[in-house]
This record gives sequence, structure tokens and C-alpha cells, in this order.
Amino acid sequence: MLDGLLELLADDDDRQDELDRLIERRVECETDADARVRLRLRQAELFLRRSEPEKAAERLQRAIDAGDRVPGLLRLAGHVNERIENWQGAAMAYDLLRQRASATEDEAFAIRQLLRLIDGPLSNHQHTVALCQRMLELDPSNQQAHQLLADAYGRQEAWTEQATVLTGLLDLLRASYGSLTDQCTTAVKLAQALSRAGDEDQAAIVLVTLTNAEGLDVESLQALASTAKQIGSAEAELAALSQLAKHDRQSTLIHLRLAELLIENGTTANACAALATVVEQSPIGPTRSAAARQLLALSDSDHDRRRALIALDQDDASDEERRALALAYRANKEPSRALEVLERTNDDNAAADLRLELLREVGDFSTLSEELERNARGQQDPDARAERLLAAAENWLKQTGDLSRARECARDATVTSPTPQHTAERVCELFADHGELGALIKLLQGLAAEEAEFGAPLRALFLCQCAHYQRLAGHPPSSVEQTYRVALELDPMSPYALDALIALERERGDEATLAEVLTHRAALGGPDHADIEALLEAAQLYGRRLNNPQRAVELLEQARIASDDPRLLPLLAEFNLQLGDLVRTEQALVAMAESGIQRHGALQR
Repeated sequence: MLDGLLELLADDDDRQDELDRLIERRVECETDADARVRLRLRQAELFLRRSEPEKAAERLQRAIDAGDRVPGLLRLAGHVNERIENWQGAAMAYDLLRQRASATEDEAFAIRQLLRLIDGPLSNHQHTVALCQRMLELDPSNQQAHQLLADAYGRQEAWTEQATVLTGLLDLLRASYGSLTDQCTTAVKLAQALSRAGDEDQAAIVLVTLTNAEGLDVESLQALASTAKQIGSAEAELAALSQLAKHDRQSTLIHLRLAELLIENGTTANACAALATVVEQSPIGPTRSAAARQLLALSDSDHDRRRALIALDQDDASDEERRALALAYRANKEPSRALEVLERTNDDNAAADLRLELLREVGDFSTLSEELERNARGQQDPDARAERLLAAAENWLKQTGDLSRARECARDATVTSPTPQHTAERVCELFADHGELGALIKLLQGLAAEEAEFGAPLRALFLCQCAHYQRLAGHPPSSVEQTYRVALELDPMSPYALDALIALERERGDEATLAEVLTHRAALGGPDHADIEALLEAAQLYGRRLNNPQRAVELLEQARIASDDPRLLPLLAEFNLQLGDLVRTEQALVAMAESGIQRHGALQR
């Protein structure tokens, strides 16, 4: 009779509590273990279908307590307890499965789950070694078991055992063509374990061997170098830094440390090359000056010595060092440069500084500006040339009012500069501070047209700056918008142009154009990283203001690829309802119900 009632109530959603009670009675009177298990599984599935995993876990626990411990029930109990974050309950279920498993597959599954819980939410490593060892008996190539076993030995400070396990793991990674990043991580741990076990020579061999592998990225090489330094292996550190220097010529610290090791190793020529790189690549400051003076002391090369003296001349060179640089320029048949250097000393030979001072005193600002510009254009270093051209532009602008010469210097400074974007920003500040917006707009338009000098993204940025100052100068909004749109033609992914257009269209109240630009802005991150806020705003504009619910639904579907934002489902339901697509509306409403999202407005009906 009970079985008949169970079948009658199975599909009656309004009588599920009654069905649960009947199943409970049926379990109590059932003597067949297999039948009891089936009933308990059915009871658990009932509660899972009702999104009540806690009750499902409780019913499964009753079965376990009653001795009904079959693999299928134990697997489900582990899964359900994990779902409600009852980690101890999940671990107990998996451990019972491991103990009672008659098949290798069930035992391996149980151990994998236990290791995952132990390494994760449980953080209880009491049985890690035994579990990992058994896992490796079942599956010798299990990399996770190797890693967890190595970590367990590390916590026990059993360095020899840890090194043995890590050696096996590294062999596995090499045999299976595991990623070089994983190999590097393992090699670093292995070298540390070997060092702690007293085998520094083998630790160095491990690091050097991996360092010589092709395709290592910068982070991996940095890790190898750091570990080599940590264990005191100059050989391994030198090998790693030598490779790293090929990838990263900009890192001052890498080349300084490389030079230090090369000097200790007696390889002076290579040490000088490393110091020369520091001098060439580093910004002006104490580090570069120290490297330059060390290069002067080590190198017999005229080229190296001149490079070092030039660097010192740009920073804190003494009069003696500047005289040495002047002599180097003279020997190279560059007397004008020699004179420039001498003028920067504290000797009476600093005639150029005095000349500039006299020009200022007599008010001959035109000649002063000529001298400043000539001096700037004579600089070989791009940074110095750009800086002095900016100073010349300021002098032309401030002292003589010659906008044409000021624009020319500002333009050349931007073209010359290794950082043209930063230089252009300074140019904008210079002209704007002097109220010359018209001249600045022309200058930026000219820079944006320099196809041979600048890439499209940078020219687009110049146009964005131009549009900004057009607004400040009172140009018509349509003209400003057109400038931004030309910028987008150059760089369709320009966030500066898109954000500015969004602000402009909001201000103008042009909702159709605003929706279009928001859609464009949202796409910058690609399908998986779309700007959800921009998509939401665009969708609501299309659906509620522009009478285009179809476009709104398309944008919301795009948003769902990148996010599970709870605001998406109500909007999908709303706009599908507008389209009369009742199937998709119902799907959205069901998803809302499953997510606990309340209906509002028309959706309540």
C-alpha cells in the first residue's frame, strides 16, 4: 500500500512533504538493504529537487548511521555535504567510501576527494602522507598526490623525503611535457629541499638544468635566480641572470647583480657589458651614476668610458669628470659638444651660462629663445632634447609670443620624446596655462596627422586631447563629437574617446547615440570581459527609451556571457515579454526564481 502511495505522490508538487514522511515510514519497515538505499537516494533527490540540500544531507546521514553504506550513497552524501559546506561530513562520507570500496576506481575517487578537501577547506593534514602514498600506489602518475605528499614532508621538515618526491614529480612533468612554469615551480621547491638536506651541489644542478631549457618566461627565470641566491649558488644565479638579462634589458637590478657576479667570477668584459646596459637603460639618479663610475674604473674601452661620462654629465658629474668628457668629445672631433660640457662646470669656462644670463638681463628674449632652441636641438639624448625643446617652446610662448616657433618646438619635442604621450600632456598644460587654446588645437591636429611619426592609438589620443580643448574653447558640440569620432576611426578601442563621447552624449541627451557608444564601450574587454554596467545601461536605453527590445535582449545575452549579475534576468524577462517571446520570458522567470530574484512591475503578472 505504501509503495502505491509513493507512486501516486511522486509527481504531485504540493504533497512532497507527505511523500517524504511516507518514504521515511517505508524505510523504517524495509528489511532489504538495497531497497532502503534506493528509498534514501530517492528521498535525497526529492530534497535536492526542492533546493533543500541540508535535508538531503540529513536523510543520507540517517542511512549511513543505519549501516547502509554503499558506494553510490556515499558518493552522493559527500557531494551534498560539500554543497552545504559541511566539510567534515563530506570527508567522513568519502573516507567511508575509501574504506568500503571494492573497486579501485571507487577508492581512487574517494582519495582524490579527501586530498582535495584536506588541501582546501579542511586544512587538516594529519593523514595526508598515508593517503598520498596509497593514491600513488593506485595511480603513480598522479601529480596532485606528488605535490601534496611533498608539501606534507615539508611540514614535517623531512627534506630528503620531500626531495625524493619532488624529483619524481619533476620527472613526471618532463615526461608528460608539463608546462615550463610548473616545472620551474617544482624545480625551485626541489632545490630548496636539497639545500635543506645538505646537498647544495645537486640543488645547483637542478636549477642550472632548468635554466638552460628553452622558452622560460621572465617570472620563471626570476624565481630560479632568487632561489639560487637563497641557497648560495653563484653558478646557478649567474646562469639564471644571464638568461634573464636577455629578456629584460630594462631591469637595473638584474644587470647590477649580474655585473657583481661576473666581477666575482673574473669575467670583466661581460661585467662591463652589464654595467653599460645599466648606464644606458636606467633613469638619471644615484644608481646609474654609481654604475657609470664602476664602468669607468673597470673598462679600457673608449666607447664605454664616454658612455659612462655622458651619463654622469646628465646627473652629478664632478668638474673633473666633465673635463674628462670634454676631452673625449675633443678626441672624437666634436668640439662644440666639448664646449657645451665645459660650460656646465663651475670653472670660468662656463661661458654659455653667462651668455644666457646676459641675454635675459638685456631683455633680448628673441635671441635667448634662439639659443635655447639651438642648444636643445644639439642634444643627442632624446629625453634631453625633448626637455629642452619644451623649455624653448615655453620661452617662445611666454617671452616673445611667437606662437609659430612655440608650436614648432612643442611639435619637435613630442616627436623626439621617447614618451610622446607624456610630452604631449605637458605641451597641453603649457599652452592651456597661457590661454593659447587655438594654437594648442592646431598643434594637436597637426600631431594627429603625423602618420610617419606616431601610431594610430597615439594619434587618436592626440585627437581626444584636441576635442577636450575644443570644448573648453567653446566649439560646437557637433564639432567636438566629430573629433572624437575621427579618433575612434584611428583607434576603435580607445577608452578615452568612448568615455568622452559617453559623457558628451549624456550631456546632449542624445539617447540613441549614447546607446550606440555604450555598446561600443562595453565591447572593449571582449565577450568574456564585457563592461556589464555599460551593457546594462545600453540595454535599458534600447528597451525602455528607444523602442528596440530586440537589441536590448541581444545586449543582455552578451552580458550573460561575461557575468551572472542578478540584474540581467529581470531585464531579460521584461524585454522578452515586450517582444512577445513567452518561452524566453518564462525561461528568464524560472531562472529568477531559482536565483531567489523577486519579480517587479509587469513581471508580477
